[in-house]
Amino acid sequence: MFGGDAMAFLRQRMATVLSRELADVVPWTADLQWWRSGLAAQGRLPARYQGVEGLLRLHQEQCTGIYLDGLYMCGAAPTRGSVEVLDAVDGDSCVQTIRTPYGDLRTERRRATDSWAIVDHPVRTVGDLRSVCAYYDSLEYELNSAEYLRRVSLYGDWGIPMPLVQRTPLMEMVITWCGIQRFAYLEADHAEVVRSTLEAMSLSQDRLYRELQACPSPYLEIGDNISGEVVGGYFRRYGSEYYERRVAELHAAGKKVGTHIDGTLKPVLSLVAKTGVDFVEGITPAPVGDLSPEQIAAELAGLDTLVWGGVPAALFVEPDWQTVRDYITDALRYLWRDGRLILGVGDQVPPNGQIGYCQRISELVDELGSPSRW
Repeated sequence: MFGGDAMAFLRQRMATVLSRELADVVPWTADLQWWRSGLAAQGRLPARYQGVEGLLRLHQEQCTGIYLDGLYMCGAAPTRGSVEVLDAVDGDSCVQTIRTPYGDLRTERRRATDSWAIVDHPVRTVGDLRSVCAYYDSLEYELNSAEYLRRVSLYGDWGIPMPLVQRTPLMEMVITWCGIQRFAYLEADHAEVVRSTLEAMSLSQDRLYRELQACPSPYLEIGDNISGEVVGGYFRRYGSEYYERRVAELHAAGKKVGTHIDGTLKPVLSLVAKTGVDFVEGITPAPVGDLSPEQIAAELAGLDTLVWGGVPAALFVEPDWQTVRDYITDALRYLWRDGRLILGVGDQVPPNGQIGYCQRISELVDELGSPSRW
């Protein structure tokens, strides 16, 4: 294991950058959950990598900071009113039925590497939105404080647990309930009903954010998976104001908050940053994303938001390490010069990726050191 003093300060370096100060070396982190799930799907996952402890061990062996582990700061369950959720699993297929007083919502999913992908969304007509409102009215939120604190103790100097927050209403509508095509038609034909549904979801999340303000974590990440080619102008219409309000609430409670952006950046990156978020995580530059590191830096010029990402996942299947090294070195010259960067993978090391590159990147950033040495 690559270790010693170089790794003892990983958590400290992450906290330094999140406090908008300049660390001695850029913190290097990676989300290894997808890579691990790939081994599990093939039946090849060693016992030492199983569970939260195993995920930490994998990060330690690969010399990279840990932060994402799938933990949500608050659980959510329909305990208010007469709403019932039923799951029927048949092999690689799952049908979820949410029963409400206004009709059922039926979602069809297929098993993916580490999740269940929606193949048919539950909202098919404008009338189904009434059932969506009933579902959100039924939700209660409960803090997972004990499990969060266990991770803080477990991870020690190897990283900062970054608990996730449920998606914002716009992204929930697009990802969970409608899909972008149905959402576009509903918004075009029934804008007022769509808006009132988003307001009902927001009212439900008032309960969520009251819990989050009291949570023990100083850091929170909204799991929105924003991508410009999906939501584009919809974010300006339905997302920006919501973000501004929730970020302000969390800031007032002393929290730092970010969001996950792992798709097309140009239409949304600066819009999201202007809402006051402290960081944007999962950032994937060209050639996988649509903006180069230099363009990402230009989009965020004059804004306080820091980048968390910068290493396209595709680099982990590049056979030539020198190509990877040159890319990261060049990217750092644009993204790290002012210190507003936590280097990470955009957005996860893929199952077929060369996991050994993690240690090489750790050695590289330690070699490069502070921008003052360049």
